[in-house]
Amino acid sequence: MGNKIPPTPRDSLSSRPQRPDEEETELINRNSFKLANKTEIDISINSKIYKTFDDTEKNWYILKSIHVDNDENRKLAKFEANILFNLNHNNIVKSHRFFESSNYICIVMENCSKGNLRKKLQGDTPLSED
Repeated sequence: MGNKIPPTPRDSLSSRPQRPDEEETELINRNSFKLANKTEIDISINSKIYKTFDDTEKNWYILKSIHVDNDENRKLAKFEANILFNLNHNNIVKSHRFFESSNYICIVMENCSKGNLRKKLQGDTPLSED
């Protein structure tokens, strides 16, 4: 039995999936994106992950919406976005762009069709070294 990453603590965050608030929805729509559904596909303490469609590029992406309620959180979110933009490796999700409002920073990333690393590590199937 290998070490497994615990599931997202959704119970401590919310018992139901979160819908984007009005500001978040307007920010996403203003940047030519449409949410695949109106609830997130993953959640953490200060961010939500949505599957989204870019009307301009006609492509599916993953959008990470980070709630920033102070200057320190905004600085950390921008730092995360800059790191993702500057990484270039086959095993690291690629970021396409980011945009912001007064309360949110959204990072647009490639849609990884096989899911995320946390779900892979939580599974019962061993990972190959290929």
